[in-house]
Amino acid sequence: MMRSLFAGVSGLKNHQLQMDVIGHNIANVNTVGFKAGRVTFQESLSQMLRAASRPTEESGGLNPLQVGTGMTIGSIDTVFTQGSLQPTGVMTDLAIQGDGFFIVSDGALHYYTRSGTFQVDANGTLVHPSTGFVLQGVMADADGNIEPSRPVQNIVLPFGQKVPARATTLVSFSCNLDADTQALAQILAGDLSSHAVLTATGAPTSLTIVAGTNDTLTITVDNDAGGTVTRSLTLTAGTYASVDDLVAEINAKIRADNSLNGEVVAELGSVGGASVVQLRTVDTGGSSTQLAASGNAATNLKLPATTATGTTAATAINSLPQVVTALSAGDKIRISGLNPDGSVASGTYTYAAGDTVQDLLDAINAVLVGATASMDSEGRLLVTDNTAASSQTSLSLTLDDADGSGSVFRIPQLNVYQEGRDAGTHTASIDVYDSLGQTHNLAVIFTNISTPSSPNRWSWEVVVDDGKITPTSGSKGTVSFNADGSLLVFSSNDGQPLSFNPGNGADTVTITLDAGQGSGFAGITQLRSVSTTVAKSQNGYGMGNLQSIAVDESGRITGQFSNGVSKVLAQVLLANFSNPAGLVHAGNNLYLETANSGNAVKGAAGTTIAATITPGALEMSNVDLAAEFTDLIIAQRGFQANARVIATSDTILDEIVRLKR
Repeated sequence: MMRSLFAGVSGLKNHQLQMDVIGHNIANVNTVGFKAGRVTFQESLSQMLRAASRPTEESGGLNPLQVGTGMTIGSIDTVFTQGSLQPTGVMTDLAIQGDGFFIVSDGALHYYTRSGTFQVDANGTLVHPSTGFVLQGVMADADGNIEPSRPVQNIVLPFGQKVPARATTLVSFSCNLDADTQALAQILAGDLSSHAVLTATGAPTSLTIVAGTNDTLTITVDNDAGGTVTRSLTLTAGTYASVDDLVAEINAKIRADNSLNGEVVAELGSVGGASVVQLRTVDTGGSSTQLAASGNAATNLKLPATTATGTTAATAINSLPQVVTALSAGDKIRISGLNPDGSVASGTYTYAAGDTVQDLLDAINAVLVGATASMDSEGRLLVTDNTAASSQTSLSLTLDDADGSGSVFRIPQLNVYQEGRDAGTHTASIDVYDSLGQTHNLAVIFTNISTPSSPNRWSWEVVVDDGKITPTSGSKGTVSFNADGSLLVFSSNDGQPLSFNPGNGADTVTITLDAGQGSGFAGITQLRSVSTTVAKSQNGYGMGNLQSIAVDESGRITGQFSNGVSKVLAQVLLANFSNPAGLVHAGNNLYLETANSGNAVKGAAGTTIAATITPGALEMSNVDLAAEFTDLIIAQRGFQANARVIATSDTILDEIVRLKR
């Protein structure tokens, strides 16, 4: 018989098998997790007609002569390329992106599949719906921890089961306490400041200025920059016609000096009817406004060696610039106003010759209750509350020219310089749980107790259930902050954690209050911003039932309980093989391992297995219809061509038979 006839038969037979594979692929174009098959051909054994010969000196070499006998199937491969994902919205639908297979078990064998359609049966078991095989993974312990060493087992979700209550042991705080909330004492202020004046005790010793003898005048004065300058002036030598001319010479030297110009001025004064030199500051003030003179010129001018200041408590009342016409003995100053608590403050000061500002202060202090009058370094009369808190303090001074001598004292109005206020408070509340799952409201009241000598400090106190429950320890303490507003120390007065007895049969609740780490900004801070501190979290909860589940990309199944608790229940494991193409189809989208697939390597997605799990989606078939139809045409044409070979061979055989006729 002709070899071409049998070659054509092999072509028909194997192209028919390719058609079968293509038909199977197209039939499963919508099968979840299906992986397409692929057929490859190879030629059959060839028959040798002449062997090859090597070239000689007389002739060249000859190639072998062979005739093939047709073709056979080389392989039928499963193509494990990634299929597209189709969202379904069903939380138990899972899709693998990457390598690996889901593991399901019939109780005896493990099967492997890319089909992630799973359902929860009556027992809470996650099963492969078409076979009832159970999805495999590892179960979490009671605290939701996944131990890698736990065995691979059926995944069973505890629907209908209760989670017992857990007593709160930790409450964490965060955000900010307003730094500008410390208690302030109210201060009233009225200006009694004056120039610092140095007046010579008499007329100059000499009006003749001699270089090196009486020409150096050294002036020390507080300047506008808040510092003190000392400058020496050299007066022009010569004989001056009058003290007034000497004053003019001093002022000329002062104006020529950038440090003294605008800070001090010379004037013509009078002592005992004699003209004298007088120096005074340009600015007014209190004890912080100082003026001194020295040098041989100061001696010649008879300027005192003392340091003059602005208004202080020792300043004579009649020396104040506010006294236009001197007070005489018997004049009165009426004192009226309110004490911090709102009670009336009223009294009278009677002037006596030589009285100082301190005498007026004493009279005011004798009237006030809860506030104190004083002079500050700027020459202001201050009335300061003795206690930092909101206040009603007010004060008014009125001159009564008792003898009608025309005394005029422009007493300044005492206005509010600093508003009094109570310490700022802020409350952060949170519900906590006892061992029976009953909630208790925990209110932590923060109070700013900062003072100038002890800044950045707050006290805190815990109130449980509006005071119905009295804590047994750790209910009061302080919290301190660094200068940058970060936390310094948060501690209780007794050094113990908060503890209270719920009184309902539950265990004593013991809670650690966590305000953050020292020098950190993650917990409570104290910055100039609105107080926003909250108790952001606590670790207790009441009894709850499993209501829903969620699956993450690593396959962890997290249960959502009715008490708001989220807890890991289990983790889906995947398996991978060194040669996935070596797996054997077991029907129902399942595979079994073979001797050529290698052993299953089991692990979690994203760790041992290079893959992720997408919940609420399914992996579609990887069949490419365009490619399949192209292969279908190729197979058809191949089949037709082989059929023609058989027909042609038959015609040749018929011609051979006719040769005998």
